Amino acid sequence: MSCDQVPDFSGPADYDYLLQFRVDQHQFVDGTPHRGLLARCEDKPTVIQAAMDQMAATVRPGQGTGLGQQLYDLRDNYQAEAMGCWKRHGRTSDCADYRSEPKRLWIDTRAERKAEGLSVKRDERPNIWLCDHCPVHSLVMQKKRIAAGLDK
Repeated sequence: MSCDQVPDFSGPADYDYLLQFRVDQHQFVDGTPHRGLLARCEDKPTVIQAAMDQMAATVRPGQGTGLGQQLYDLRDNYQAEAMGCWKRHGRTSDCADYRSEPKRLWIDTRAERKAEGLSVKRDERPNIWLCDHCPVHSLVMQKKRIAAGLDK
């Protein structure tokens, strides 16, 4: 957790341009803002640290932050597995196993899909591949963009 300190402003918040500038910097890569906590406190290191500790206790990882810690952990796990696979294949740039059946990831969501009225047939589920987390995937996508004339 970080703390951006700005000088106290005695006028209306609408005219506190420095505060607005700092708040505008807290956004996702696509430009949408994310929630932050604003607090006014004395300019003493002990008071500031106490405020930060209180905010840290309020915001728990995976709850209201980004897409949630479980999703990031899952992504990190897939990336680690994909990198291990890529290294086992000799760090190739043209993998013979790319999106082969053993590299398909099946998440067992049959019960949840059935409860929501979605198809539970294996061939109608979305295709998710371990290869999508591998460096080879970016090379394959680049070749597709070039072939489609989009990489000019």
